[in-house]
Amino acid sequence: KLFQACVELCGNQPGIDLLATAQAHAALGGFYFRRAKYVEAAEQKLRCVKIREQLLGAAHPDTLLAQQSLADTLEKQGKVSEAAELLRAGVELCGIEPSMDPLATARAHAALGAFYYRQSQYDEAEEHEQRCLEIRKKLQGDTHPDTLDARAALADTGKALGHHIVRAARQAALANSTSPPKFQTKYLVAIAFFIWLLMRWLFT
Repeated sequence: KLFQACVELCGNQPGIDLLATAQAHAALGGFYFRRAKYVEAAEQKLRCVKIREQLLGAAHPDTLLAQQSLADTLEKQGKVSEAAELLRAGVELCGIEPSMDPLATARAHAALGAFYYRQSQYDEAEEHEQRCLEIRKKLQGDTHPDTLDARAALADTGKALGHHIVRAARQAALANSTSPPKFQTKYLVAIAFFIWLLMRWLFT
């Protein structure tokens, strides 16, 4: 109720600071998100994005953060393609905007990388997490907490990618095999039992 009251107050006060209105919408959207009310959360977060785009511009770090928050909510709603489009647009904007804050660019790559990770698209995740790490190492140094977090995210993706490759290789091997897996297992057990019998006969 308190969050709703803040939003209503911002709407009813003609002289209210519009950035404060955007923040109120973001806070209410965050509240709804934590309660798993993703439709209501997306509505509030979208209003925040529009106000910040109007006042600060699409390339402002605060606008990009609002877009990333909206993308998280869209993903929770199952609107994966819309979330991906929003995050990719942020990364592309960072690449063409000369005055873009490099750390905002790093955050944009990190957000897109995390999204791809959750979608099990590990190659794409690794690409963007690597870009984030490179920027943070250059600007913040190897030992900065944000750099360490970026390195950890990249390591997790590398592990997941390795497991994914191994799993795919196993599936391909089974698909190309002329013998069913159960038959192969029984065959190997029979050979092992025969060798065991032979060893007993030789050494007794």
